[in-house]
Amino acid sequence: TRPPHNYDDMKQADTAKFARFFHGLLEQGIAIAPSAFEVGFISAAHSDQHVESTATAMAKVLEGL
Repeated sequence: TRPPHNYDDMKQADTAKFARFFHGLLEQGIAIAPSAFEVGFISAAHSDQHVESTATAMAKVLEGL
């Protein structure tokens, strides 16, 4: 699939799949914004370990989708 480029593309988003991803991350102890249409940012408060553990959790959850 290709990334969305406009509003019509966004209307096709699989929000149910995102919800499963969101809840899977919560089960791994990772909290992200609950909407598929929000963005997330890394801040100076996040250590390399935070980023690495989040990426690992995301990969694990995505494998299960």
